[in-house]
Amino acid sequence: MGSSRLILLLALGLGLLGAADLAPTPTELTLLDGRKVPGQLVGELEQHLILYSPGMGVACTFEKRFVATYTKDKAPVKLNEPRPLTPDELHYMNWQGWPDAAPEKGPAPAYAKQQWEKPKRLMVWAKPGEAGDFSKTENWVVYGAAPSGSAWWDEETDILLPSASASAFKPYKLNPGIHPELPEGRMTITVRHFIVERGAYIQSQGAKVFGNEWVRKGGRINMRYMNGFFGGKNTLCRVDGPMVYLLGVNSSDVTWGLWSAADKERLRPESEQDICQYLTVEKDAGASVEFLGVITSRDKIQIVTGMAIAGPDSQIMSDNRNGDHVHPAATLALMDGALYGKRLNFCRPDSIEVRGTLLAGLPDRPLTRDATLLLNMKDYTSLMSGNDRRDAAGLRLHPKATMRVHSSDPTKARLVIRSGRCDTGPGPLDSGSDNSKLSQAKFRWQALPQYIDVLLLGDAVLDGVVFEDLWKGGVRFADLTQKDAWKNITFAPSCQSQKPEDCYGIYTKNTPPSGWSEDPAVKTPPALGEPEPACDGNAEVATLREAEKAADAKFNQANRAYKSLKGDDEAIIKGMVAMADARWELWKVQRAKWLAIIAAQAKVGK
Repeated sequence: MGSSRLILLLALGLGLLGAADLAPTPTELTLLDGRKVPGQLVGELEQHLILYSPGMGVACTFEKRFVATYTKDKAPVKLNEPRPLTPDELHYMNWQGWPDAAPEKGPAPAYAKQQWEKPKRLMVWAKPGEAGDFSKTENWVVYGAAPSGSAWWDEETDILLPSASASAFKPYKLNPGIHPELPEGRMTITVRHFIVERGAYIQSQGAKVFGNEWVRKGGRINMRYMNGFFGGKNTLCRVDGPMVYLLGVNSSDVTWGLWSAADKERLRPESEQDICQYLTVEKDAGASVEFLGVITSRDKIQIVTGMAIAGPDSQIMSDNRNGDHVHPAATLALMDGALYGKRLNFCRPDSIEVRGTLLAGLPDRPLTRDATLLLNMKDYTSLMSGNDRRDAAGLRLHPKATMRVHSSDPTKARLVIRSGRCDTGPGPLDSGSDNSKLSQAKFRWQALPQYIDVLLLGDAVLDGVVFEDLWKGGVRFADLTQKDAWKNITFAPSCQSQKPEDCYGIYTKNTPPSGWSEDPAVKTPPALGEPEPACDGNAEVATLREAEKAADAKFNQANRAYKSLKGDDEAIIKGMVAMADARWELWKVQRAKWLAIIAAQAKVGK
């Protein structure tokens, strides 16, 4: 029997009979291409080395086939001859450094300064590539205290699901199994660090994470309800993967996951990227969680206590079932290049409600690049059909809430507030209606502009903000003099007006922004449930109908091309951009057509 096979059997035996010592020791890996990786060695499986980061902030595995040498008990151990990695190997391994390390430039985030001790236990899935019941101890290699009782995952337990295979790509899925005390085997997982690597997929009712969560490229967490972040530590949640929010992209387009086994090592957008239905932050006062990468919920994001940080170049998004909330004892901060908001149009009230604090940049980490807040168009007078309200807002800052921008240069590094520009038609959750009513609402939706409304009733002193896609009167206050303290405010060409005096207004409940009532498609909307008017003999309408056909054909062509792409992330992202741009151009032509129809009907007295 080979030594590597013996190591695996011994490891499995530890999982069955008890636990091995958890004694991380300093090591340094040299990858095949010469890159050095410092860490703390815990143990090994047949095809993996198990390491903690130097600061114990996360654990992960390194497939032995990618390692030239490593140190064990201060002695070198050789595994492979050094060589350059192929493009496919680089794509597969995707090593970008320890996520809990401080960036090379700029102030260190709070999570990088957090001190960690070894946990009570580290649980490592013993059979990478094989599905199983995660609630059975025999499926785990255990380092540290042996599991006991029915709820042996706790806030002092770290969980690591290794990459699926060292030689062939084989995804595997973990479920909680059947628990007599829980309906349908549902189980809320309580952990400290939670690491899911390529090919591993874990699904349960919920997760309460007290440390760091890291979903590596090709891994997946999917919680039926809550994925929440708790405790008094400064932590991170990082989900690796391609940046996917693009102008005009909706949730039907943006999905990511794993190819089938036939496609082996390639990653592409394919399965849902969300990690839960409800993304929740309930940190202790003074503690934070920083979100890094692409992180979405199927419903809403609730920041209840503590601070949630949308980290540099992250994309933190939720769907359109409910609005997002920042509660009174909570803070939301957006950092350089971050994008936060709704990934789908959401015509119900208030995309984001803030009763606590909303920040762009932090006092010790001011913006050096733009950050973006995504809001949605609203229906103030029931033109889109059900589930809308007259008193709506894209952003609602409540009277006792606070909003600030911390920027190194407010003329260049700003908070951009704009429409999500996601969908060109209402979905089932937007309308609250059946498909026949959706079809009837289609014409109205095409005619309406996708402008946003920002309602600032709290303490908002802003320096360095760009408004895009804004209604006339779309920035509303309880007291207009509040804006007198503002500096470096820009209204982009996509706003209904670029004149500051046109863009500000007084908030009156159940009264829409002034631009809403002035818009031709709102004053004279297309008839609900009736066919498109013929407008025979109107040259402008005829020209725009031909332009709509051309734009629709271009969109369909781009959509087919996008859906046919396989294998390469960059090509898929470019295809998604082309498809999304084509759809946005189609919507603009459709709106122009409807405005022309409305004008033509007015001329003939209809």
